[in-house]
Amino acid sequence: MRIFKYIIPCFLPKNQIIKTNLVPMDEIDKIVCFSNTAIGDTLFNTPVFRSLKKHFPNKKLIVVMNPNNYKLFENNPYIDDIILYSGKTKHFFKALKELKEINPKLILALHSNDPQATPLAVLSGAKYIIKLPNDKNEFTKWHTNPVVKRDKNKHVILQRLDFLKFLGIEESDCRMDLFLKGEWIEEIEEN
Repeated sequence: MRIFKYIIPCFLPKNQIIKTNLVPMDEIDKIVCFSNTAIGDTLFNTPVFRSLKKHFPNKKLIVVMNPNNYKLFENNPYIDDIILYSGKTKHFFKALKELKEINPKLILALHSNDPQATPLAVLSGAKYIIKLPNDKNEFTKWHTNPVVKRDKNKHVILQRLDFLKFLGIEESDCRMDLFLKGEWIEEIEEN
């Protein structure tokens, strides 16, 4: 853990990240979302995935997910590809290699923990990294967005939809999506 808190920041490029309140989406061909913690957190992010696909149908949506729960989301029609990352230090460089291969310009750190998430996004080569809230985050100088505090009076899904404002989207549809595979339903009905 110390490597990420004290050593990795020394190797992060200082001028790579573009600071802005509105990402120029015409420059973006793929959107990467980090959602690699628990099942519930990823479920809370499904309204974001749906809205991204609705507003940017021609942009590829790649989601970084936890290997323990990605199977529940691999059937989601709004997600084009999944990269597996547990959030653990020992899997960091494998995830980094996969991200570098796709060369993302935009990463939304919807729910991924630092001190790994921001260094992973920066080292992948991203120019725009949105992380909310980030007021207590030691990596804010590598975030595109200004410092934003958590709104304790706002539902967590609405907080996730706030990421979209930096892409020019005002969204309030909080419906969560879970697309179950037919064989899962059949198996349950048989039992």
